[in-house]
Amino acid sequence: MEMRAHTQAVWYGAPPKMFCAPKAAMPKSPKWNWAGPWCPAKGGWHYKVPFPNDMKDLSPYFDYVNKGGSCRDYDPIKAGGW
Repeated sequence: MEMRAHTQAVWYGAPPKMFCAPKAAMPKSPKWNWAGPWCPAKGGWHYKVPFPNDMKDLSPYFDYVNKGGSCRDYDPIKAGGW
C-alpha cells in the first residue's frame, strides 16, 4: 500500500504530509529536518515546484524523499528537507 495524507501543518519548518509505503519503495524512512534548508517563495530565485496533492503514482515522490530532497513537499513550504 502506498499513500500520502491530504493535509499538513504550515508553520515555519512544518513537516510534510505523512505517507506510507512498502520497504521496496522506501527502504528506510528518513527524518525531517525542520531547521533547513531555507526554501524560496513562489516566484523567487530557485523556487522548486511542489509535488501535486493528487499524485496517482507516488514513485517520483518516494525517489525525492530517498535522495534527501527539500522544498518540494508542499506549497507554501518555508524551510525543511529530508
